Amino acid sequence: MQAWQIERLGGASAFNDVPIPEVRAGSVLVRVEASALMSYLKDYAEGKLPVYDPPEGWFTPGGNAGTVEAVGQDVWHVKPGVRVLISSHIVADERVGEPGQMLLGVTAPGPLAKPIQNDWRDGTLAEYVLVPKSIVTPVHELGSYAPAQLATLVRFAVPYGG
Repeated sequence: MQAWQIERLGGASAFNDVPIPEVRAGSVLVRVEASALMSYLKDYAEGKLPVYDPPEGWFTPGGNAGTVEAVGQDVWHVKPGVRVLISSHIVADERVGEPGQMLLGVTAPGPLAKPIQNDWRDGTLAEYVLVPKSIVTPVHELGSYAPAQLATLVRFAVPYGG
C-alpha cells in the first residue's frame, strides 16, 4: 500500500510503499476512503508547532473515515464491510486515575502517552490503517453520505465537545 509519511516534523515527506498493517488483538484494519486534513497540517509537518510530540522516525499523520477490512481477536461488534468513523483521540482503556491519551498520527503529550503512541504510531493518510477498536464508530445508518462528508464529521467532534 502507499502512505503519505513524514520523516519528522520539519523533515522530508513522501508517498512511501509500506506493508499493510497486520491485524492483532483489539485492533481494526480500516480501508481508508477519505481523510479530512487538519487545518494546521502544513505548519505541523513543517515543524512550526513545537508543542506537538510525534512518533520517532517515519510516520503517517491524519485520522478519519473508511470501511472495516478485518478485525482482530476480541473485537465483537465491528465487522468487515462496515463503514466507520475513526476518532484520533486514543485513551488507554485502563481503570486508573489518569490514563494516558494521545492523538493518532499527531502527538503524544507526556510520558504516559508515549507507550500508546509506540503501539499506534500511524494515522490515516494511507490506503489502510490499523487502529484500536475503541476509536471506531460504525456509521452504517449514514450510508447515503459520501466518504468525504463522513470524514469531516470527525473534525467537528472537537468544537462540539468544547
